[in-house]
Amino acid sequence: MGRADSFRTNILKDGRASRILMAVLTVFFVSSLVDTYALFYAVLFNKGLLSVFTFIAAYAYWPRVREALRGAGRDSAIAFIFAFLLFFAELLGTLLRLFNHGYDVKFTLWGFTTIIVCSVLAGVFAVPLFKGLFSLVLGSSGKERSRGELNRSFLIIWLLIFLGYIPCYLAFFPGIYAYDMVWQWGMYATGLYSTHHPLLHSWAAGAILELGKDLFGTYNAGLAIYSLLQLFILSGCLAFAVRYLIKRQTPRWVTVILTLFYILMPFFPVLGVSTTKDVCFGGFYLVSFVCICDMADESRIYGKARLILFGLIFLLTGLFRNNAVYANLAAIFCIFVLTRFRIFSSGGRAFGMRLTILVMIVSAITVGGFSVLQKVFNATSGSVAEVLSVPCQQLARTYVYHDDELSEEEKEELYNFIPEEALEMYTYFLSDPVKNSLDVTYLENHQKNFLSLWGKIGLRFPLEYIKAPLYNTMPLWMPGTGDDYSCMVIFEQNGEYFDDEHVIEDNSLLPGLREVYSWFQDVNIQRSLPLISQIFYPAFYTWMTILSFGMLIAKKRYAFMLPAFFLFGYMLSLLPGPTIIIRYVLPIMFCAPVYLIRALSEK
Repeated sequence: MGRADSFRTNILKDGRASRILMAVLTVFFVSSLVDTYALFYAVLFNKGLLSVFTFIAAYAYWPRVREALRGAGRDSAIAFIFAFLLFFAELLGTLLRLFNHGYDVKFTLWGFTTIIVCSVLAGVFAVPLFKGLFSLVLGSSGKERSRGELNRSFLIIWLLIFLGYIPCYLAFFPGIYAYDMVWQWGMYATGLYSTHHPLLHSWAAGAILELGKDLFGTYNAGLAIYSLLQLFILSGCLAFAVRYLIKRQTPRWVTVILTLFYILMPFFPVLGVSTTKDVCFGGFYLVSFVCICDMADESRIYGKARLILFGLIFLLTGLFRNNAVYANLAAIFCIFVLTRFRIFSSGGRAFGMRLTILVMIVSAITVGGFSVLQKVFNATSGSVAEVLSVPCQQLARTYVYHDDELSEEEKEELYNFIPEEALEMYTYFLSDPVKNSLDVTYLENHQKNFLSLWGKIGLRFPLEYIKAPLYNTMPLWMPGTGDDYSCMVIFEQNGEYFDDEHVIEDNSLLPGLREVYSWFQDVNIQRSLPLISQIFYPAFYTWMTILSFGMLIAKKRYAFMLPAFFLFGYMLSLLPGPTIIIRYVLPIMFCAPVYLIRALSEK
């Protein structure tokens, strides 16, 4: 009996019992995950070497995990929460993805429990990795620069980025006429404007295209001017972000890498020569975000001259994208609530309140600007269908997957709002096929009927109502998604025009380089760029922002947490949208690396 007690004590003392327990749990739940995903017959995992290797790996790694967890603490808790959320997003997204590809996955309570437990286990095992990441510090260049030196650096970097984009400009010369420009150009040409697209951009883009025709006799010249001007603005905004990091004494090698990222990420210059409002919006958003970070560094609002410049850029941000105001309001609501807690110093709370008031004032001016522009251009209001992407997707998904369970009366009522052929066009990652077929006129006269039908069907099929927005927004939260529009960028002319006179002709000056840029599409990226492929997808930058936020909590840099809410607010504004694609998340892709660098810059 004494020997047994001694043996048990030794096992517990050196942690062998916990190692065995964690290894067994890991094997069991990985096996359950294989079964939930229906990847292959689960017995093949249970009786094969994979289960043995899984046990050995978990058993060998557990001491390091236990060491990282010892004493718990803030760093360990934040590292676990971040890892858990990341793995949960990956596992849940994989389940949804496999289901959509016809796998017989198990959408059951046990399957969902398996995903949660596996996320917890993976989160625990990842604590040493992320805890070590939280302790990383980039250090400082140790060199303060005068305003003159900063401005010279800014101009040099601006020139470098702009010149770095010129080959792409020549490759796609005179530019890429695509996206919404067919409608926006038509608005300018006919004078029949709609608030569906930002009025300021519709007018400016149309004016530039017509200017080229007036000066050089061809619309190609107008598009060439538009593309060059847009690249000039974009490169200046990106250079401004690098200037900010130099000002904050970031090591040179870091600013060089960021500059190269801005130049070499193929989507940036390709979108830069494309006729889309999202490029200037993304650039203005980056400048606004950098200014907010700069103010957060010192916990004070800018003085008069810089405050006016910030307000103007922030105003342009709102006027170049219709959902920007809602994103900002969501951000300042979170900031207002957060600054009520005592984790902030009195100076931090005062800064949070002043920032809230400042953003509210500029947002109010933006709303006023919308109204003025609408009157100036005599523009009609955009379709109400734009705000009904989620309900339309929910109804269409339920119709497609539960057609035989809906009554004929329900179907007939549904057809009054959305035609049957449109419902059958349901695509899990894009609401446009269904939303654009919504009978807006009928809806306006039968709003209560629509809400009643939507609620009644939702009560019977709540899981489909949950799945629809999860699928639609998956590229924003699931790392490395594919087979959808998440890394879609257009590399060719639209080819659609509103009349025979307003036409653009393709005239690439570097067709070989054009082919190189055009290679960066979903299939090629995922097949040929393992691991690196992550940086081409929106979710990478979502999680980069969340990671930065966690680092700042761990370092107790509470005032600098506030800028993150502007990125989170913008992400929230994308959720009711039609899809998640690169041009929509440009602000996040521009801002997230800057925020991460600043999060790593101090202990």
